[in-house]
Amino acid sequence: MIANEAYRQLKQMIYSLGTVSLETCRHNEPLILSPADSHQIGFVKNSKGTMEEDGKRQSVEAGDVLFIKPKTSVSMWTEQDKELEVFVISFSYWIEQNETGKERVFVPGGENFPLEGIFRVRSHSQVLHLMEELHKSYASDEEREQFRQRLIFERILYILVKDFSSIESNENTMASIEETILYVDQHYMLNLTLEMLAGKANVSPSYYSRMFKTLKGVSFSDYMTSLRINRAKVLLRLSGSRLREVAQSVGYNDEFYFSKMFKKVVGLSPSEYVKTHMRQDNS
Repeated sequence: MIANEAYRQLKQMIYSLGTVSLETCRHNEPLILSPADSHQIGFVKNSKGTMEEDGKRQSVEAGDVLFIKPKTSVSMWTEQDKELEVFVISFSYWIEQNETGKERVFVPGGENFPLEGIFRVRSHSQVLHLMEELHKSYASDEEREQFRQRLIFERILYILVKDFSSIESNENTMASIEETILYVDQHYMLNLTLEMLAGKANVSPSYYSRMFKTLKGVSFSDYMTSLRINRAKVLLRLSGSRLREVAQSVGYNDEFYFSKMFKKVVGLSPSEYVKTHMRQDNS
């Protein structure tokens, strides 16, 4: 996983803070972060706005974190009559070279950093509190505060990676659920159960049920019924098969139960449906 690799790399780094500032941009006064030799992290404190980086525009809002590479120009602006505040941290890092049997050697980090791009933190209030503490501490020249700044900064990085890990895990879970839905689309005629599919996605049945409805807009059972009945309509019109054969081919062992469900969904019994469409085809 990406988050695990980020933890591994961050563990091998030491950091040096450059500046910590709270910047404000207004509708007629865009915030421009000039290209710097160091890495920068931006944290949107409040409001909404638009960010442009290397010619690409993207909406940002409170809780968004921006990882800005060295020598990258970023500009931000907000809607009319609104102010957008952004904490901006510049920093450099050194990474340990793994040389077995020798003293620990650290070399300057390059343009890449384990975290990149933009994502919205889940621990918004926690990150906001730490950003405010870091900003306040940065104004002090006391050595103990400078030491504290590094601790706060590393705490912020830890929370950001943890949040990213949670987002990544959720994305993987949703991908697994979507895979099971594709399986349902292709195997609706089998005796599938919600518990069986939840097991395939490695989630609880209750969570699977909620996410299924979020993705498809209907419950799992209603979705299965819709797939089966729609296929049955095609078979009834084209094949001339017996009712029992049609029912079994779409997953119903009981033709009477199939007829009941068909009429519930379509509004006509299977035989009425066939007669109606025979008249339409002949007219």
